[in-house]
Formats: sequence, C-alpha cells, structure tokens
Amino acid sequence: MVSAFVIPFRETLEATLIVGVVLAYLHKTNNQSLSRHVFFGVAAAIVASVLTAIGFQVFAGGFSGANEQIFEGATMFLAAGVLTYVIFWMAAQTQFSKRIEQKVDEHLTSGKVLGLTALSFFAVYREGVETILFMGATLFAAGGHLDVPFALAGVLTAAGIGFLVFKSALRFQLKTIFNATSILLLLFAAGLTAHGVHEFQEANVLPTPLGKVWDTNWLLDEKSTAGTFAKALFGYNADPFELEVGAYAAYLVLVGVAYLHWVRPKAKPT
Repeated sequence: MVSAFVIPFRETLEATLIVGVVLAYLHKTNNQSLSRHVFFGVAAAIVASVLTAIGFQVFAGGFSGANEQIFEGATMFLAAGVLTYVIFWMAAQTQFSKRIEQKVDEHLTSGKVLGLTALSFFAVYREGVETILFMGATLFAAGGHLDVPFALAGVLTAAGIGFLVFKSALRFQLKTIFNATSILLLLFAAGLTAHGVHEFQEANVLPTPLGKVWDTNWLLDEKSTAGTFAKALFGYNADPFELEVGAYAAYLVLVGVAYLHWVRPKAKPT
C-alpha cells in the first residue's frame, strides 16, 4: 500500500530533521555530552507513540453500526484537516533549521537541559500521533490492514535521508522531496474527505445519496491489486455518489490551488 510507505516516510522525515538539527547544533557548540537527553526524549516519544496506537485501536474497536460509521467518518475528516495544515505548515518553514537552533540555544543558555528532552520528545511524538491518525483514517477508507513492511521501509528510508541531509549529501534535494510528498498527501486528503462524506451518508448524518455518478468497476475493480493501489494513492472510488465526487473535487480545487499559490516563488520587489 502506497500510503503505508508515504505517510510514515513523510512523518519520520520531519521528526528526523528536527532531531538532526538539535544534535548538529549541540555538536557545533561543543555540547555533545548533552545528546543523551535528546535520545532519551526520542525513546520516550517512540514508547508513547506505540501506547497511543494501541489505545487508538482499542478505542476504535468499541464502536458498531452507525456510531462506527460516524467515528470513522470523523476520523477521516480530522485526518484530512490535519494533513492539510501539516502540508502548508511545512511549506512555510523557510528557516526551519534556524528556528530549531534558537530553541536549543535558549535551553542551553538557561541551563535547563531537560528542555532538550522535551523538545525532542514532542517533535517525535507529534509526528507519531499524526502517523497514527493518518494511517487509521486511510485504513478505514481502504478497509484493509497495515502493511508493516511498507511502513518500516518508509521509516527507514526517511531516517536514511535525514542522516544524509545532515552530512550535506542531499541538502539541495530536500525541498523537492517535501514538494513531491505534499502532492501525494493532498491526494490522500482529498480521498479521505470523500470517504468521510460516504461514511456520514451511511450513518444518515448527511443527505442520502441520489445515485451513483459512474461505475468503473468493469475498467478498474476496487478490489483488484491495481484498484487497491489507486484507492490508497488517489482515493479512487469505482462507483461514487454525487456528494462524494463533489467533496473530492472541491477539496482538490480549493486546497490544490491554495497550495500552488503558497509554494509559488514570490517575486522580489524591484
């Protein structure tokens, strides 16, 4: 499943970059001995993320019938909203490293080394919670199970890129990587929005659908390998209702145009 790779990859890359900046700054300021506080925060965040994932799974399994559909639909809408925020937030970080270094410097100056633990903990835990939310919503929409090998591959690839970035091997490609994954995540979010509408319709929260706009199962069956791939990557629906199509199209047009305007190079004043 593409989403099982891209989502952990993107979230792990963000966390790795933040932790990498912290460690690099400690090294540059001859404070390498404080690195253990950073690693402690990372380890604690990983444990907390695992416990949160277990809690989410247990909580999600407690619903049935219309309540289950409402919960899944709400999770999809929330995930789409958070995804949108994350994409725009990351695109706005033109001085990403400098801001992290300033925070580290504040902790070093005040002598509050536990602040380094907190900084690394919340950086990693935030990405962990986002991954749980995004993957949970995506799995609800796809009706499948987590593809662990793909997820691990995403995590390891991001960790490797993060390491190379701070060895200056791939620094110039970082913006390209985030732009490419942002486009994929926008497609995920559009699909989650449409699937959220579908769940709310099934729970009778939104108006009952009038009819299917099209049926392309004859061309690309949702349950086939290619159909599952397209569903995970683009939010493909072989037989959607009119409100689902409208939600998908509205999201892509409104958010897509806003994103392109956001990342477009600004003209320098003459």
